[in-house]
Amino acid sequence: MKKILIISVFLLSIIACTNKSELFEYTVKGKVIGKDAGEICFLETGKNGDDVIIQYENGSFEYKGTSSCLYSSALAFNDAEEELLYIFVVEPGDIEVILHEDSTLVKSKTIVGENGIAVYKAYNTYFGYMYIDLEALQDSVLHLIQKNRNNFAGIFLLNTMVRYWPLFDLDELETFLEEVKKPMFLQSRDYRELYSYWLSLKDSINEIDQKAVNFTLADIDGKLITFDEVSKGKVTLVEQSGSWCPKLTQTTRNFIPVYEAYKDKGFEIITILCESDYDRWVQWVEDEKIPWITLIELDTDINNVVLYSELLFSGGNYLVDENGIVIAKDLSAEALNNLLKKKFEGDMY
Repeated sequence: MKKILIISVFLLSIIACTNKSELFEYTVKGKVIGKDAGEICFLETGKNGDDVIIQYENGSFEYKGTSSCLYSSALAFNDAEEELLYIFVVEPGDIEVILHEDSTLVKSKTIVGENGIAVYKAYNTYFGYMYIDLEALQDSVLHLIQKNRNNFAGIFLLNTMVRYWPLFDLDELETFLEEVKKPMFLQSRDYRELYSYWLSLKDSINEIDQKAVNFTLADIDGKLITFDEVSKGKVTLVEQSGSWCPKLTQTTRNFIPVYEAYKDKGFEIITILCESDYDRWVQWVEDEKIPWITLIELDTDINNVVLYSELLFSGGNYLVDENGIVIAKDLSAEALNNLLKKKFEGDMY
């Protein structure tokens, strides 16, 4: 457990870099069974606006890309009546799949790509369990994860399902994380999400009545901003947003009138944007002109041991008092305004 403990000790001093990590090249290619021509949607990062449309003709397609880290993604037929996603893994080299237009989930498969094949086999087994015995599904999934704990499929399955099922207790999850040795697995987005989720539970990160955890991230000018310094002596809302999500952006906008009403009374807001595209974030900052501090976290940066979007938030935001204690979570603009009105106009929350 030495690695995990060392990371925990130095968590508060981790600085999330905005430098671009070294990239590897990959090629997604394959055959479409059941239709000669059309479009495939590659959900490159899972964020709106990052989808790549791949044309296929004569039942064949190919797409070349680069990535800084291993991660699970998905393909879907762009013109399908229902969005049935085929899960695959973005990894170095060739990734070859066979997609069945009329049965994406059941008949499609990965035939080239070591990590993708492992995920394909595990996911197929999972679907088989669903059809056999739903009552025993949780135990079957746990067995499947244990069977795949030495490959990427185990990381993928656990990261996908651990938030919904108590598959492991915290000590068991710690052991699972510690047993991952391959640098490419450790740097994968799926592992870092899983690790950050585990750490948030283990250390009760940002629970009500707990001291808010410190963090350091870069602003639009590349200046490193530390939460404890900005929030000292102030009531501070920390929220997450994203240039890729209109709903999150609108939620951020909704806080502007509240900020303007109370910014001179000891109120501050910090917005963290978890991004895959640095330039899009820059454009968002320029377009939105949010009047408070906005910080970036690049989930493609393999230097980030933790992902703050997973570590800090169990909801969309949290409110911290002047002493750094979390006093409320997942507030709407209206609820936030009511709390601040009571606080700054004489009543106590």
